[in-house]
Amino acid sequence: MIIYPMLLVSVVCGIVYAADVCNVPPIFRQECGWGGISPEKCESRGCCFDSSIKGRTWCFEKSNSRCWVLPNVRLECGWAGISRKTCEARGCCFNSNTPGTKWCFKKK
Repeated sequence: MIIYPMLLVSVVCGIVYAADVCNVPPIFRQECGWGGISPEKCESRGCCFDSSIKGRTWCFEKSNSRCWVLPNVRLECGWAGISRKTCEARGCCFNSNTPGTKWCFKKK
């Protein structure tokens, strides 16, 4: 049997990465709680908790890497004032963390 090292590394890394749904860059974190929420309460809501970065969202939704699109390259998928619910119902991503950018946008 021939084992291709790079393929094996890719598969292993892909599995590890996919399993880590709380490894979300701070710019892409979507609020899932409120200020002062405890780690236990946050996680009981099915969310991730990481208080290591001051001034950023600590209780946030699990990753959806298809929505990790930098604000300057987002393609519009809604209209100004669209709600998260309506945007996501259209199959789009919603991120209102950066004022002055598209909040409802197409997935990668």
